[in-house]
Amino acid sequence: MDTLSTPTLFHNCLECKSSACCKDLDIKISKKEYYGLKRKIKKAFILSSDIFFNKNPGKKSRSLRNHLHEIYENDFAVMKKDKDGYCYFLDRESMLCTVYDDRPPVCKNYLSNRCGSIREINHEA
Repeated sequence: MDTLSTPTLFHNCLECKSSACCKDLDIKISKKEYYGLKRKIKKAFILSSDIFFNKNPGKKSRSLRNHLHEIYENDFAVMKKDKDGYCYFLDRESMLCTVYDDRPPVCKNYLSNRCGSIREINHEA
């Protein structure tokens, strides 16, 4: 099959008004992704080690924190949700991302067939 003549299907998040993924997704990022984020975006995340220590306050130590950072390297941090369950960065009026250009890789790479009927656009490659 000639891939040059096959329509390419992609999701255009800027045209989506549902923003269901911004509510349904648990956004977890790796240690490398976390340290690559801008400071304003990092504030919306909680480290997995902090979640552990919040549940186990008597076990807090620097050596355990370092060990947890190794264990949670791929799930290093989790994005906090707002009270309504939506992403912290979702503008509730426009239902668009307020940090779109700087959003985490998991958001940039997100694809789902569920949202396809809402924001699916065919383009010729």
